[in-house]
Amino acid sequence: MIFKSLFSVFTALAVFASSFAPPVMTAVSAESTDDNSFRIDNYTQHTIHFPEPISKISTRSESEKNIEAAISYVKSLDLSKSGHSYIEEACLSELNAYKDDGVVLESYTVLVPKTKTKYYYGTYCGCDFYYEYTSVSNMRRETNGTSKDASNAPLWTYWVLGALDLTMCFAKYKVSIPYTLIRLITGITSPTQIYYGSHNRYVQQFYSTVTRSIYKKRGSNYVRGYQDQSSSLRIKLYFCPVGPDASSDFYEISDVFNGFVTANDFTKEQILRAAHVYSNHNGCIVYTVSANRIIEEWEASNSPHIFTANQPQHLFTRRIDL
Repeated sequence: MIFKSLFSVFTALAVFASSFAPPVMTAVSAESTDDNSFRIDNYTQHTIHFPEPISKISTRSESEKNIEAAISYVKSLDLSKSGHSYIEEACLSELNAYKDDGVVLESYTVLVPKTKTKYYYGTYCGCDFYYEYTSVSNMRRETNGTSKDASNAPLWTYWVLGALDLTMCFAKYKVSIPYTLIRLITGITSPTQIYYGSHNRYVQQFYSTVTRSIYKKRGSNYVRGYQDQSSSLRIKLYFCPVGPDASSDFYEISDVFNGFVTANDFTKEQILRAAHVYSNHNGCIVYTVSANRIIEEWEASNSPHIFTANQPQHLFTRRIDL
């Protein structure tokens, strides 16, 4: 599931959950984009940057430290004084969701519109809905794949020999990672050269992540009921070997994904329905692009000469949740 912080009563959740299947992240095509109205120059920008880490490995303390610093920064802007308390609420919802997502913020920009006009989104059940962009962020997350140990050593052996492909799965995307990619970079050719503790590392770089909030107009007021994101995303693969045959602790292999993603694949009608249901109960449902997690799967290689009839069938479908 990708939806995170739910600020609503249980009745709203029950109504909404009965109407939707769990969403997945999906690439956005021009035909499915609802609008192209985001222009950074339409907003006054308040940005906090974070220093690059000394270590290349992200830690939980680094993640929490940056998020808490961003929360303090948003509060320090005192947006309620300028009539923009709704922006502070949206930003705090987003930042608190990041705590569960395990991301490390690299920069965070609060967007304050230069005019008070919101953008019309649509009408649902006789109510008009409007949207506005509230923040732009850059962030990253590092995920270690399953380490080689006694329980999975045969899988690693088959992978190195070409009998299995390792597949990186992210939402609906699946990318096959043949060991030949790693062999070309590392020069490690034999399964016996890969020792227990060796693993893959996936670095997800989310950049230009834009947060959008949708409001129901209620009289002269706007009630937030729905929040989502779009982002550019690059996933880079590193190989982290253990043992005397490795000349480095990690090797940069290649990009395994580079594209544009959104926090869910809802239709416009589904978004309006969600905003309607949650705003009716003074709640808001929040979707973040970083809520998806990387999963590794072992799959049969296309090489026809590798497998024999007595090889265990579970090797073809093993799934590893990271």
